[in-house]
Amino acid sequence: MSHSAAREATITPLQQLFLFNAPFLHEHSAALVARMEREAPSNAEQRIAWLYPLLFARSATSEEMSMGKDFLTQSEQSGIATQEAWREYAHALLSSNEFLFVD
Repeated sequence: MSHSAAREATITPLQQLFLFNAPFLHEHSAALVARMEREAPSNAEQRIAWLYPLLFARSATSEEMSMGKDFLTQSEQSGIATQEAWREYAHALLSSNEFLFVD
């Protein structure tokens, strides 16, 4: 019998579909955005920097920061309301593998 301290870095497609559609996560994403609007600066980069320690107990990497800003910019260019874009971004973070498992 062997033991591995590592875990798989993915979740199954059914789990991801559940997270994508779960009312629980939609509600908590909206609550997280409401909290962010009350407590975090209004600048997108500062908000992303605020979210990561809150959710993951670490700072966002430069790649994560860039991906977050790109997502928000593309959402805005697509005509998605700013608050809805932030809710979708928060939903993605809450659905991430890193948030679901404690190492």
